[in-house]
Amino acid sequence: MKNVSKCLLLAIIMLTSFTSFGQARETMREMSQGIQNALILEVSPSTEKMAKNTWEDYIKKFGKTKRNKKFDEWFTDNASVTSINETGSTDIYMQINQAGNTTTFYLFADAGAGFISKEKGVAQYTGASKFLYDFGVVYRKAIVNDDLKKEKEKKEDLDDQKKKLIRTNEKLHKEITEAKELISENEKKIEQNIKDQEKNKMDIEGQIKIIDGVMKKLSEIN
Repeated sequence: MKNVSKCLLLAIIMLTSFTSFGQARETMREMSQGIQNALILEVSPSTEKMAKNTWEDYIKKFGKTKRNKKFDEWFTDNASVTSINETGSTDIYMQINQAGNTTTFYLFADAGAGFISKEKGVAQYTGASKFLYDFGVVYRKAIVNDDLKKEKEKKEDLDDQKKKLIRTNEKLHKEITEAKELISENEKKIEQNIKDQEKNKMDIEGQIKIIDGVMKKLSEIN
């Protein structure tokens, strides 16, 4: 069973196309703290619901997170992200945008000296890129696992269909066997019926002779 699951997972990974994410990209974007530098991760195919749920679950281990509905933004205050800041904390902001089947993640990170950018410091920028990349790996796995779950459910449906087909086949064979037995029984009854009809015919002929004899006696009486 494990081998089947592995094969399914491998097949789904091969059939699923993800936007590559190697060298991080950055852009200026409006967020709750003004227009700031953001690191970008794009994943496709992807759904907004899964993206948001996965981020909310992922960021929990780094610190307490609140959602800013006005900017559709997640804020993690004093997050412990060692790849960005080994000795201190980092404020993490995340915006998630959906366009078609592509999800774009915008990561804003402030380690105490303003929002991280390549220009301000390569080390922290590289750390933030790694943090975003690591999340991307987790998210891609979540997508594939979700696909795997759906494919397994489809197989379960097919297995149920197979069982129903087998039961139907067995029922039909049983009905055929019963029908053959009934035909065989009725054929014997037909043979007996023919014999009974012949006997009945002879009985009728015999009875006619008896009646003729009685009528003759009646006619002889004067």
